[in-house]
Amino acid sequence: MIACLGRLFRVFYRMDLMDIPLGLTIAVLSVVGVAIGLAIQDCIADVANGLVMIMTRSFKVGDYVMIGDDEGTIEELRLMNTVLSTVENKKLILPNKAVFTSCIVNYNTNGSVIRFVDISS
Repeated sequence: MIACLGRLFRVFYRMDLMDIPLGLTIAVLSVVGVAIGLAIQDCIADVANGLVMIMTRSFKVGDYVMIGDDEGTIEELRLMNTVLSTVENKKLILPNKAVFTSCIVNYNTNGSVIRFVDISS
């Protein structure tokens, strides 16, 4: 940590020797930092929400759930997204931020088993 501060002061000293304005450099670096922070904001939110969902265990792999308007069986719980398999054999990949902020209905919480019978011809 102290070595990094020493290097930073040396860089600033050399910039001063070359007549590079320090205020402008710090302003540009600040703008770049804010831009990077805004760009990865959703990714960080997905990971944080994924960790919370995994730790709280509101549902697990194999549960039949309704998340917002989507429903299906949980196939995978990942850090960035949740994978659902619908009864129409569609695979839905939902970002964890959307899952975490949606209303979740877990049909398997009481230990009941959901069975579907296809009656179409």
